[in-house]
Amino acid sequence: MQNVKFGLEQEQRYRDEFSGVSETLKTQYTNRQIDISRPDELYAGQLKTGKMSLTEQAKIDIKKDAWLVKEEYTVEYILEKGASKNFLNALDKAGIKYKIGNQLPKY
Repeated sequence: MQNVKFGLEQEQRYRDEFSGVSETLKTQYTNRQIDISRPDELYAGQLKTGKMSLTEQAKIDIKKDAWLVKEEYTVEYILEKGASKNFLNALDKAGIKYKIGNQLPKY
């Protein structure tokens, strides 16, 4: 529960800092929840506060995000604790941008 609470609070910090909102977008597959959305800019930010690996769920999410890229969205993952090489390779292959580490100014 502590990790979930931290993740949700961190999402809100990013939305506040980058003038974003939480939004659900319809994709060719199913809906995709966007952590930091700036609809006017077609920006979809996905915050990951733990180290990521290429799980089955991650593959599904990347597939949806790749579709958004084809629809001219800028999809960007913020990987605060990094990710496995396989996960990063999947993002690269899908045309998804990413940044590693905390992207917030000190608070």
